[in-house]
Amino acid sequence: MILLTSTGEARRDLIVESPARGDGPAGAFAVRSSARPNPVVVRALAMDAQAGILQVNALDAFDSTALLDRKPLLPGVDIPPAPGS
Repeated sequence: MILLTSTGEARRDLIVESPARGDGPAGAFAVRSSARPNPVVVRALAMDAQAGILQVNALDAFDSTALLDRKPLLPGVDIPPAPGS
């Protein structure tokens, strides 16, 4: 399942950051930063379709983070084919 969530109150004014584990400054989209120009985050989760239960592992969101939308993960659409296939 794909969830679209909000980054909440994260900063949106940092375009370049210097991560602690990096070789120097990098753009916001090149690092795993919560300070992103776009407040929408795409998250892929495992779901047990029989029980209708979402199993979440290491979701980097705060309690009460806004859930904007949910969509099924469609392998033929959401996962590109392997090179050469």
